[in-house]
Amino acid sequence: MTLQAVARRYAGALFDVVKKNGQLDAAYTGLTAFAEMVKGSPELARAFASPVVPTAEKRAVAETLATQLGVSGEVMRLIGVMGDRDRLSLVAGVAEAFEARVMQE
Repeated sequence: MTLQAVARRYAGALFDVVKKNGQLDAAYTGLTAFAEMVKGSPELARAFASPVVPTAEKRAVAETLATQLGVSGEVMRLIGVMGDRDRLSLVAGVAEAFEARVMQE
């Protein structure tokens, strides 16, 4: 499975949950803000992509930043799952796929 396909799966799962809960706007805003933060910090992006940085450390940093941004619970859970699976480097792709899904809707 390609990394784009993985990103689309994460985005699709988030979309299904937040659509059912009526939280599309909050999820879109939070996920986009988190992705922009990662994109805007080359050091953070490198850390999330690095196999040297422990997965638990990446997740802890991601959750701290997401909390500071005030992301919704659903986005926080997504970030946690992505952190557990060492997929935080895909957050920009997930945000893009989520946006595309929202626009389709």
